[in-house]
Amino acid sequence: MDPGPLRDDLNLEAWEPPAPPQGFAERVMVRVEATRRASRRARIVRRSAAVMIPLAAAAAALLAWPKPVSHGDVSAEERRTFALGSRATVVAEAGSHLGWHGDEVTQDRGDVFYRVEPGARFRVHTPAGDVEVRGTCFRVKVGVEPMNQRDMKSGAVGAALSAMAFVGVYEGKVAVSRGAESVEVGAGEAARADAQGVRRESDVDGAKRAFDTRTAPEDDPMLRANANLAASVKEYKKRLESIEAERRRLEERLELANAQLGATDAGPPSPNKAYDLSNEDWNELAKEGTVKFRMPCSNEKGWVPSTAQRDNLGLAPDDVEVLRDAYARSYARVWADIRPICAEVLSPEVADKLGPTNCPNAIVSILTSSDWARLSKTMRDVAEMRAGTQPLPAQPPADPVTRVFLRWTAEMGLLEQDLAAQLGPEQAHRIVYSDSICAWNSTWPGSGAK
Repeated sequence: MDPGPLRDDLNLEAWEPPAPPQGFAERVMVRVEATRRASRRARIVRRSAAVMIPLAAAAAALLAWPKPVSHGDVSAEERRTFALGSRATVVAEAGSHLGWHGDEVTQDRGDVFYRVEPGARFRVHTPAGDVEVRGTCFRVKVGVEPMNQRDMKSGAVGAALSAMAFVGVYEGKVAVSRGAESVEVGAGEAARADAQGVRRESDVDGAKRAFDTRTAPEDDPMLRANANLAASVKEYKKRLESIEAERRRLEERLELANAQLGATDAGPPSPNKAYDLSNEDWNELAKEGTVKFRMPCSNEKGWVPSTAQRDNLGLAPDDVEVLRDAYARSYARVWADIRPICAEVLSPEVADKLGPTNCPNAIVSILTSSDWARLSKTMRDVAEMRAGTQPLPAQPPADPVTRVFLRWTAEMGLLEQDLAAQLGPEQAHRIVYSDSICAWNSTWPGSGAK
């Protein structure tokens, strides 16, 4: 509602305002005091909240934070933050690996940021060098640098891989060492440790970029495959060295054998040559019904030559065991065939007393002493079998005498095969017909031509 124009003819000085109602002032002061108390309580609540909320958050963080452990091992598949011991907090990037025991840490790969509270010595060991601190913030990166990265990627397996470590310091100081060489690095500086030693860098960011450029990515499949190939080549070289050593040993043995053979050839022929029989030799013997053979000595534990015998045989010292074991196997073969026959013809007790050398003679003597025709036929048959004009039996023959003669005429050849597997065929053949081994020769004459 428009009050209209202000009037100038009113006498306002003569106007008296009405008095306030009774108790009006008291009611106003009560309301003011109540408002003041409410405002004070709000300020207290706000101040308390400002203190309690951070405390509650800190408490929650402490409860959620992993409790430090004195030792452990971590392979980070993704970025991880955790307490390392009682003094250090670390941020390990994906691909990092570290282990620790107290204040001694080993980091063999990856990128790890450390914050270490002041205290006793704290050390980080890497393949390229060590970092020693007492309280600081720093980063350690471990990488691999090919000496010639182009050669590595092109497949030049001769290129080598060299471990490198970068240390960047953000607070405090650290000492970086490799062997006896050590440098001190302060905040804003860096150090690099590699095969050339330890060097301090004045610009931590620039040094980190240079390090990242030079190190070979661990996930580069070509470099990883080449490193595996380089390891294989190293193993092959070791094998070749071993083969070369064996070749030299064989050459020495051959030289000695040739010398011994030359000495033998210079003298009279060995009588043992008459028992080194070919098929033609056996054919001639078969016409007469004669059997000849050479047998190794029987010894359950094998036979060991003397030093003089070993030298005459042209054997290296480590070949003695080969000879001993071959003789032990010969004994086992002969006794496995002969004992059952001897036990049947005589008795098990007598067989064990006679042994593999005497038992065969006893068997032949007992079964053919009054039957010369039987013995003659058996020897002729065995000679023809050895000549190849009569087939060898597929199974052990039933006749004990035939079985004994087949064993006698076979054993030296079996010993030679056994030795040939270790010493070679030429060396084995020379040994079994040498005068310097333990063996005996025997001839069973026949009754003449058919």
